[in-house]
Amino acid sequence: MDLNNMYFIGGSPCCGKSTISEKLAEKYGFYYYKVDDYYEQHMKEGAKRGYSMMSKLSKLSWDDIFSRDINTQVNEELLYYKEELNLIIEDLEKLDCEKPIIVEGAAILPEFIEKMNIKKNKSIFMVPTPSFQINHYRKREWRHWILNQCKSPDKAFGNWMKRDIEFAKVIIKEARKNYRNFIIVDEDQSLETNFKKVEKFFNLG
Repeated sequence: MDLNNMYFIGGSPCCGKSTISEKLAEKYGFYYYKVDDYYEQHMKEGAKRGYSMMSKLSKLSWDDIFSRDINTQVNEELLYYKEELNLIIEDLEKLDCEKPIIVEGAAILPEFIEKMNIKKNKSIFMVPTPSFQINHYRKREWRHWILNQCKSPDKAFGNWMKRDIEFAKVIIKEARKNYRNFIIVDEDQSLETNFKKVEKFFNLG
């Protein structure tokens, strides 16, 4: 696995990470490894291997997940991602790809980037402001598929948003602690503006 041939975009959900990664792949010919595409595969494999948090979450309904204490949700989400990173690394090691690779997903934590000794110009974190996050989640039709499985969809959505807002705070805190690049996404910035920022951080273009 050639880390010098990889770029990493982590951060909180719903802030344009995927769209920017797609644009980078299209413009520069990168291979795009989207962590979300492997969610079910990783969950099943992690549970099969006995990873504690993956095993636990694989047995919970969406209603169970979003009805828990917010701090518990955030802490368990972080533990889940730490377990998933083992599977992500295995996937990347199996890739037979000469192209540069863009790796994107909320599972890409600052702690992981630091432990892997990823260069400063090879990683960036993106998090939305609370208002940006909530407004854009409301535009995602697939949220209804999850919320319709909950006894109180409105309450579940509120807890979901609180969880991701707190998760974003953790990401920013850890990125700052490790002097890693990050972007806070709000309504005043266009997607193109943030795309150019990422290009600049990655020394592309």
